Amino acid sequence: MEPEKSLTLFDSKIKCKSQMTLMTVEEYLNLTKLEGNIYQRDLQRLSFYQKLIEDLLNDGVMPPISIVKQEERFLILDGLQRTNCLHKCIELIEKGEKSSFESVELFKQKEIYVEIWEEMTLESLLYKMIVLNTGQKKMDFAHQLEILSTSVQHKLKKDGISFNTKAERQGDLLNITTITEGLASFINGSPLKSKANAAEFLFNRFNSINEDVNDSLNLVNDTETYELLKWTISELNSKLNKLYGERNPFISNDVFYVSFMASLGFSIKKIGYEELDKKKNNLIEQLSKDIDVFNINDYETYYNSFSTGIGTKKRKLVFDAFREYFIKGGGEDKIDWRLAYDLI
Repeated sequence: MEPEKSLTLFDSKIKCKSQMTLMTVEEYLNLTKLEGNIYQRDLQRLSFYQKLIEDLLNDGVMPPISIVKQEERFLILDGLQRTNCLHKCIELIEKGEKSSFESVELFKQKEIYVEIWEEMTLESLLYKMIVLNTGQKKMDFAHQLEILSTSVQHKLKKDGISFNTKAERQGDLLNITTITEGLASFINGSPLKSKANAAEFLFNRFNSINEDVNDSLNLVNDTETYELLKWTISELNSKLNKLYGERNPFISNDVFYVSFMASLGFSIKKIGYEELDKKKNNLIEQLSKDIDVFNINDYETYYNSFSTGIGTKKRKLVFDAFREYFIKGGGEDKIDWRLAYDLI
């Protein structure tokens, strides 16, 4: 870029440089793609952006787009919808739409503001995503949870642990949004009632930590918690799939896994990791012998018996049942769903 067409600033929070530049539409579109921008919500209907399209066709000034260098490509950090509008303008001009530009080539030479960030750590990327999306139309909560768990996903993939994502699904695996919702409830020590609450909890947790941004966005800060999470996703879920098949409550009901994770978080505060480790090893030993520790018939009976306050009561049922099991049970005990039901 010519010196007069760029300005470099340093972000002390994430210790990273950004360069605000003027570049042509053609230069920008050659740098980016509409696909694969995981830090943006899905493409919206262009009818939402009709006014912006009209302004662009009339040579109006568009708000800056933010992009970041990641390995061999640029990802759009903020401005996916505006980028889509640029593509739409080219399509409309090609079809003869009335505009201030006599040809597509002239439109492609139109200058726009683009903020270019140098390569960031994953945590810094998530931080900028949060800041840039504040006050904007929200991406869906499942997508927010999937993005917030990116650091966890990287660890799990490195360890060969499989899970479902929005793009890739397999019947007997946990979904990463459910895993993240469960992790939030684990940290909270009680079940959060929805994906919206889980996302809000994690955002608030992030905003309340005044230390290094890399620490605040690392959802799993210690080895014990990560190993416990990995155990639920891999070994425990595998045992449940083998014993219960399609009735595996981890897979058939998100609420079950989320509430189970909350019970683990609560139990650790009461008995510690060492004692909980004994309980979970015993659980695996029992399941390996095809012992119906989860007492699946009773679970389904009581779980499906609520007619009012269904979501809250189901969460409390599972949470209380496993809280009692991990803190007071063990050995050859099975989950006492009747006791948990009576506590509601």
